[in-house]
Amino acid sequence: MGKPKHFFIALLAAASIAALATDASALGGRDAAVAKCLQTARAEFPGTDPDPQLDRNRTSAYKACMARAGFPA
Repeated sequence: MGKPKHFFIALLAAASIAALATDASALGGRDAAVAKCLQTARAEFPGTDPDPQLDRNRTSAYKACMARAGFPA
């Protein structure tokens, strides 16, 4: 009875490690996409003045870039 128990514990540990590794790589990809999309939005709509239309345009550009990258904004 001890061997099946050890097998299931090992299987659970392996599944947990695989899930964590997948989450970490997806997070790294999302972080890279966020950085790229922020840079793209700022380049498309430069400026620093507090203009609501500029903010809306940047937000739209960012969301479109994130969608193209396959991530939710």
